[in-house]
Amino acid sequence: MSTLINQAAASRRQVWGAVASMAMCAAMLIASEFMPVSLLTPIASDLRASVGMAGQAISISGLFAVMTSLLIPSVASRLNRRYVLAALAALMLVSLVLIAEAGSFATLMVARALLGIAVGGFWSLATATIMQLVPEESVPKALGGLYTGNAVATAFAAPIGSYLGSVIGWRGVFWALSPIVVVNLVLLLTTVPSMPERTQQPSGNVLLRISDERDRPFRDGDRRFRQRDRAFRERDRADRKAGLALRMTSTTQAMLAGFCRREHARAPDEHAHDQGRFTT
Repeated sequence: MSTLINQAAASRRQVWGAVASMAMCAAMLIASEFMPVSLLTPIASDLRASVGMAGQAISISGLFAVMTSLLIPSVASRLNRRYVLAALAALMLVSLVLIAEAGSFATLMVARALLGIAVGGFWSLATATIMQLVPEESVPKALGGLYTGNAVATAFAAPIGSYLGSVIGWRGVFWALSPIVVVNLVLLLTTVPSMPERTQQPSGNVLLRISDERDRPFRDGDRRFRQRDRAFRERDRADRKAGLALRMTSTTQAMLAGFCRREHARAPDEHAHDQGRFTT
């Protein structure tokens, strides 16, 4: 019994370790994406480009993220999810190294495009992966942890990048992120369990499943309302039939009572007439 309990506890620790490593990956992706926002001026100066051109490095990562998010789910559904997430983290690491070593504006744009692929791929798989990792009752908690990493990185990436850029230079900022991503890559490989392809529930339909779960109480309530309304209509129809039968019975009884009264009133007259004729 104690062995089973220990195994269950270890399994829970591994699951939440995987959630934590994915939250860390989300934070690193957002930090890598938004860090250049506060470093555009030194980047543009070092690469002999205008600040507006350097700003395109922000846009291109978003463009590739959108395109990748539409393509990755169908591809990843045929692969082991753990290795897909690890590959995306490795792609982020390659992007950071290329940005730190960029000698031209074209190299910077290529590196940012690779980062966009990593961002779009991760976010298109993150929710589905979390839903497969944790029990159904723990999904909100796990998703909250995942998006906490997103929120923290969004809030602090730009100011921290600006400060570190003034201390170690903009290239040093991206070099400083690289070892953290290496640690995150190792954590993803060691904590995320093997998750082979799932043909019955492809990750591309996760939003439909979430919407279905969200709308289920409304559909159940509507179905119960329709059932009550049908029962009310049937009861009302039965009441109308019973009322009609009652009115018909009352009318028949009234007609019979009237006929009986007429017959009763006619009987004495006929009797008196018969007596008079008999006397005559």
